[in-house]
Amino acid sequence: MNVIKIIEELKNKQIIQPLIKEFDILKGGTTSQIFLLYDDSQPLYVIKLNDAITLEAETKFLKFYNHVELLPRLIYVDPLYRYIVYTFINGETNYPTGNKQSILQTLVKDFIHFYQPIKHNGFGYMDEPVQTWTEFLRNSATESKNIIGAILSEEDHHFILQLIDRNRLKERGQYLLHGDCGIHNFIFYKGHLHGIIDPTPIIGDPIYDLIYAFCSSPDDLTVETLKPAIDLFHKKMLLPRKYDNIYEEVIIGLYLRIASCIKHHPYDLDKYLSYWNYWKNLVS
Repeated sequence: MNVIKIIEELKNKQIIQPLIKEFDILKGGTTSQIFLLYDDSQPLYVIKLNDAITLEAETKFLKFYNHVELLPRLIYVDPLYRYIVYTFINGETNYPTGNKQSILQTLVKDFIHFYQPIKHNGFGYMDEPVQTWTEFLRNSATESKNIIGAILSEEDHHFILQLIDRNRLKERGQYLLHGDCGIHNFIFYKGHLHGIIDPTPIIGDPIYDLIYAFCSSPDDLTVETLKPAIDLFHKKMLLPRKYDNIYEEVIIGLYLRIASCIKHHPYDLDKYLSYWNYWKNLVS
């Protein structure tokens, strides 16, 4: 769709103010188009275009957690899910290195803490669910192995599958997760986490999003960095089972992140591999 026609449509429906004329094109994901609308040089709204399945899932997530302050507020959803409109979150996308421990604690306290169970016909991506969370992780690990290849050993690949299967009896129910909860989707203000955007919702275990965030940058991937957020997670979430195997959860998440690193930012690979050995020694 033409963004100018969308803006006129939104004005005609009195969704946005009639004086809004300026817009910028922002960098989106692999398939999305994102436009920032201004009123008197002040950014107010974001228009996001994507395929209908993706936008419908994102809409469900934003509506489900519309009380969470770190998320943008939905303003309008096109009936055919051709686009959505939500509020602009002030801040910057540049990750403030050296503040990871604090960012993870804020993530737990002001975001993951609000996660709720949801009834769904399976786990994983909402439009392609599988029967169990273990199956979702196994599928993700298999896809990652195809990308990682010989960078890690066959023993390493087998080790990850063993860990995933070992945890299969510890399913913690179906929760609606962000699914792409990494620093690339965080908004920062004065060095602190101020907003979270662009969910790719999945149904699964809440620890997934915390580990995903922890592994989403190759800096400070240590026990000392993660531990305060894990302690807060146990305190806030009140789940029926504790995560007594947290090191195993981390190395599974790190394995998946190494595959993403190879695909999207290979210049970070050496850093991730050094931490792979660090966490493998902790688990072994």
